Amino acid sequence: MSIPPSWGWLDEVPDEWDPPEELLAPSNSIENNLAIKILSCEVVGAEISEWTGRFVMEQSIHSAWLYKVKQSDAERAVRLSGAALEQTRLVFEAWKPLELILSPRGAIPGGRDEVRQLAARLVETFRQSVHALRVMRGDIS
Repeated sequence: MSIPPSWGWLDEVPDEWDPPEELLAPSNSIENNLAIKILSCEVVGAEISEWTGRFVMEQSIHSAWLYKVKQSDAERAVRLSGAALEQTRLVFEAWKPLELILSPRGAIPGGRDEVRQLAARLVETFRQSVHALRVMRGDIS
């Protein structure tokens, strides 16, 4: 099936991240599933919990905003949706090393300092992702 010429821009949209299966359940929201994984870890601190909540909130606001954008500019909505998914990928990739260390089978080769560094990296990734989502919507510059 061919696409109409006015939709030719779809060929120029970069491939999106294919989320791992572990993020496809229990809900249909990849961001919510990532948050569930993070918040289910009993030893994450208050700061990580706070930023997880902010991230989910910003992703939700972004999704609602994208719905409105899609009504008038489908190309822009598709591109911004991919950019938002990229933020989820970055958070996931910052979370995985910390998750491995904090798991019951995990080992902490670098001790508490490594845990602190990985936790700080995750918080910083959350900060940057929340900021990026707000910039995409034009909430901040």
